[in-house]
Amino acid sequence: MSDSQNNPTRKLAQNLFALLSYVWIVNYIKKNKNNGETPMSLREILTKLVENDTPILLNDANGDWEAKTLLETLPEPRLRRPAHLQSGLYIAEINDGGYLGRVLYKVKQK
Repeated sequence: MSDSQNNPTRKLAQNLFALLSYVWIVNYIKKNKNNGETPMSLREILTKLVENDTPILLNDANGDWEAKTLLETLPEPRLRRPAHLQSGLYIAEINDGGYLGRVLYKVKQK
């Protein structure tokens, strides 16, 4: 392993960047929640992707999926789940506290 990879300053900078990114996302969601905005449901996100004919696949542990297929096959309780689309990266659930939860789907370009 090179010295630059073992550099404590570099590791600190990487950890600080990760922490600041997380704080920014949490504050963004809180701001939207405090403005009375309701998070989108997974159904709304998937519908938007289908309507816009967005050329992506959504990946989970079971494989790659078209948004339309997920809309047609997921159970209703799952489609009602509040979620957040980080364009080009992932769809994550929003927990009861208004924070990002686990990543439901990773976004893959077709």
